[in-house]
Amino acid sequence: MALIALVRHGAVNAPSGVLWGHSPGLHLSEAGIAQAYALAKRFETEPAETIWTSPLERARETAAILARRLNRPVEVDQRLNEIDYGVWSGCSFAELAVDSTWDAFHCGKCRDRIPGGEALAQAQHRMLSSRKSGPTRRAQFSRGDYSCGVDKVNLGGLARYQRIPTHAA
Repeated sequence: MALIALVRHGAVNAPSGVLWGHSPGLHLSEAGIAQAYALAKRFETEPAETIWTSPLERARETAAILARRLNRPVEVDQRLNEIDYGVWSGCSFAELAVDSTWDAFHCGKCRDRIPGGEALAQAQHRMLSSRKSGPTRRAQFSRGDYSCGVDKVNLGGLARYQRIPTHAA
């Protein structure tokens, strides 16, 4: 059976209480670097062919640490990027709390496109297209392919597509 390890980037030097989205310039903190090294140590005994990553700096930095420690190539795939939060990127959650569109989206009641961004269904389709074509076009991921920086929205879509049961850890 193929193993797909979906990895979130390590901790970031960024203000808390803010929706980072596609905001540039967010790099791993010292804690995030330590987390990536600890993750690499965890995966040392797992065979891996490739590490896939979104283009976000924080995800690429996490993937680079894994790649160096595991001696594996890194493939950047735009389609693995998190949902485009558009005008909401960089906003504080306090600001978003008074935005009725955010409230509807966050509660799952809104299927519309995020202002200046994309709809949830678009983000899921984009992420799943990376599974069907391009660098991940193989029928199955190889045992030990790792994907860094894929957000929970896209993970849910991938899990449904692969018929993988999901549950809270």
